[in-house]
Amino acid sequence: MTTEYLQKSQVKLPTIVFLVALSGTTLAMWGASWDITSHLLREPETFFTPSHGILYLGVGISVISAIMSSVMYLRRKELRTESFATGFKLIVIGVLIQVAAGPGDFYWHELFGLDGLLSPTHITLALGILITLVGSVIGFSRINFHLQEKNTFFRIILPITYGVFWFSIMWLIFFFVLPISEGESHDFNPDPYVAIILSFVLIPFAYSLVFWTSSKTQNRFGATSGAALAFIVMNITSNIFTSEGIIFYLPLFAAPMISAIAADFVFNKKWESRLCRNHQFSQHD
Repeated sequence: MTTEYLQKSQVKLPTIVFLVALSGTTLAMWGASWDITSHLLREPETFFTPSHGILYLGVGISVISAIMSSVMYLRRKELRTESFATGFKLIVIGVLIQVAAGPGDFYWHELFGLDGLLSPTHITLALGILITLVGSVIGFSRINFHLQEKNTFFRIILPITYGVFWFSIMWLIFFFVLPISEGESHDFNPDPYVAIILSFVLIPFAYSLVFWTSSKTQNRFGATSGAALAFIVMNITSNIFTSEGIIFYLPLFAAPMISAIAADFVFNKKWESRLCRNHQFSQHD
């Protein structure tokens, strides 16, 4: 049964499922980003590295969330028609893709040696993580929208979720624009001109779309700034702190954070003005 409002007791277990999925994908993305940084720095690598360990720890936690999603979806029939149930399906699909990519990546290394960033198994893993993240984004967003009593948990977790999602979108684009996809046996590096065009088109479009979606969904000043902060923290901790040679880039992150706060303020004022107009029209009616 679809309800207009949800009680906390109705969404306690679904919220835990989405939180486990978010935790797994956050670890997986963090480990994957560290691994990509190693590729950028041309560090010697095998399949068994600390970054891969963190990545697959995250995948393992995501597997737990997929099992929980399946059990809940099958046993609690009343949840199947709720809007957030789509999140359960996406978590299961995304995790299945991740699980298939793991052994595939190991055998790719065995057959072809060290690989670059863009390989069939890497892109499969990235898509699986992204789909799982979309499940958490949809789950948290729709529960928060229909929840009768808003609470602090969702005010904190939603910006983090959008920030990690933003981070995963960034790396999915970077797969097709960074010239670090030449392995021992295959060269998947993009054409430089194609990479430049894609970076100038996809990065502004995707970043703006995530920012706009986050702002419209959360509809309060500070929420999308929090998402931007989570995005930047993921960048700094996985890319900068894991590579001492590029610490000098750290101050450059102040500019995007300031821009995010300014844009968040403008967007928030826009939503407030629209709500005021709608309220005035409803009063006249």
